[in-house]
Amino acid sequence: VSGKGRLQFLSAPDLSCNQTSIFVIAGDTVIAHKHFGAYTFVHYVNPKSGQPTQGWVLSSRLVELSL
Repeated sequence: VSGKGRLQFLSAPDLSCNQTSIFVIAGDTVIAHKHFGAYTFVHYVNPKSGQPTQGWVLSSRLVELSL
């Protein structure tokens, strides 16, 4: 995840579908599964709690990592 501020998770690929209090920040790593328009469906596991989260985010805030 890149950029400034929180990257909110969305329940659908639309900014009006904001999932309150579910977000990632710059430097977090997510796994991208599929794309739809300007959005990507991702999976994230919180490293502290182990809690998994999935949802849609703005693709423009994602940077591909080469492993």
